Amino acid sequence: MAGYDPLHLGRSIEKCVIDGDKRKYTQLGRPVRFYHGSTSASAVGCSLTCKFCWADRNVFKPGKTGRFYSPEEVFNGLTQCAARHNHRVISVSGGEGTLGREHLLSLLHHVRSTTHYFVCESNGMALGSDASYVKDLTQFPDHLHVRVSLKESCPEDFHRVTGARPEAYELPYQAIQSLIDAEVSVSVCLVASFSSEQNIQNAISRLAAIHPGILKSLELETIKIFPSVKKRLEKAGLNPRRIRHRGQILQLERQQ
Repeated sequence: MAGYDPLHLGRSIEKCVIDGDKRKYTQLGRPVRFYHGSTSASAVGCSLTCKFCWADRNVFKPGKTGRFYSPEEVFNGLTQCAARHNHRVISVSGGEGTLGREHLLSLLHHVRSTTHYFVCESNGMALGSDASYVKDLTQFPDHLHVRVSLKESCPEDFHRVTGARPEAYELPYQAIQSLIDAEVSVSVCLVASFSSEQNIQNAISRLAAIHPGILKSLELETIKIFPSVKKRLEKAGLNPRRIRHRGQILQLERQQ
């Protein structure tokens, strides 16, 4: 069982989506329903290529998507949209939030001068491999929350849905531990569309062993089958056990 190295892929993707302190985005401010109503900017580029990803071009065609924006431009886009919709929470979504370390930290410095609360959505690869990155994030205790997304519940399922090497499954757990130790606000989202119930419970138990409090805000995420997602899953021969459809979670008969 081989697979790519997400850290190597992340560095490679940064070469086409990061230019100095600028990063590629497709949109700087859009209202979304998440976090009880928030404003999000759509970033380009990720260190994982999850076959169920809804972001599509932002992840799979980063060299042909978006344009470069400075941290100040992103901040202005986010806060102007947030003001129109009376949102306190702002975020970056659609790509890996930690790509472009200089860009993210500069953006957070802008946020720190406001009453806004920034959610950094991350797969945990960079944060789990670099404790100094986590230390940098401790500068923003009143303005930052990190949402770590676990891509399925065991190394084998992680490999199947991302194509990454199974060993990389450990990195988000290390990120969660490091963030808790550094007293950075953190929550966990566990993608649970392909794993067995037993593996899901094993992952939940592992999270509880890191810190029982993490379970209070734990999200179990099921994928939505957009047309592009359907094509990718069929090409890879992947059949989800659970999907979200029209607000409902559907249990599917597992096809072998």
